[in-house]
Amino acid sequence: MLHNSNAIAYYLLRKYAPESELYPSCYKERARIGQVLTTVAYMVHRHLLRFQNSFVDTAKFPKMAAYCKRVEPELTYFEEV
Repeated sequence: MLHNSNAIAYYLLRKYAPESELYPSCYKERARIGQVLTTVAYMVHRHLLRFQNSFVDTAKFPKMAAYCKRVEPELTYFEEV
């Protein structure tokens, strides 16, 4: 099962629209698209999630809150980027 939305998009494009302009055949253009999608996935989404999580009552989801506390110290390098 694919969990990453970019991986799902690549799969659907290759399977159902391999000649689509959305994912050109030029490897340089594909690399640029991959770069942009990765930047969005790792830089923009994390800030969006932080905003969305401010509305979540962590008392209702103690396992999720505990997981976030365990993982957060390992992801400090993201703040440097």
